[in-house]
Amino acid sequence: MERRELITSREYWIEKISNELFNAGIVTDKCDAYAEKVVDEYFMNVIAELNEPDWIPYDFKIIESRPKEYGRYWVYRKADKQHYEIWNGNGWAYNNNDITHYMLLPKTPKQKI
Repeated sequence: MERRELITSREYWIEKISNELFNAGIVTDKCDAYAEKVVDEYFMNVIAELNEPDWIPYDFKIIESRPKEYGRYWVYRKADKQHYEIWNGNGWAYNNNDITHYMLLPKTPKQKI
């Protein structure tokens, strides 16, 4: 097993937490069951964060809220609509000032010719 796989593995973190609790004198025996619960809860939170989209609040009047570069973004409108929109560097290509949030899109795949 490579080091990277070991560090990211569930078993590694369970063993590490269990040993640290024991070495710190917090518990008198190794407590793999408690460590397992802590690790599983942590991983579930990380997975939930990864699955939740990263909406970025947008207000044209607040310069810091504007996208940093030209491109296509997924936008959310006040009318509870979502769609692709192009940020042209100065504003949205088609906008009635009703965009409230946007998110980055994944890069498009490179096509082999």
